[in-house]
Amino acid sequence: MKKTIEKVSRDGMFLALLDKSKWAIYPVDSAIVCSWKSGQQVRVSGKQAGRTFSHSIENLDFAQKVYALKL
Repeated sequence: MKKTIEKVSRDGMFLALLDKSKWAIYPVDSAIVCSWKSGQQVRVSGKQAGRTFSHSIENLDFAQKVYALKL
């Protein structure tokens, strides 16, 4: 089953994905859309400093959450 989460960022918000004990942190200035299929792939897209970015992570366990961190 495909899941989708949407998070709207504010100043100082970061998107962090946990992938095999490694953190990938993205500062963002607009909405983040995360969609995935359990155990298969996560795709993240949004805007960073006015530029659109997209990132995929393979084999992400559904139990591993997507976190928005305020640093």
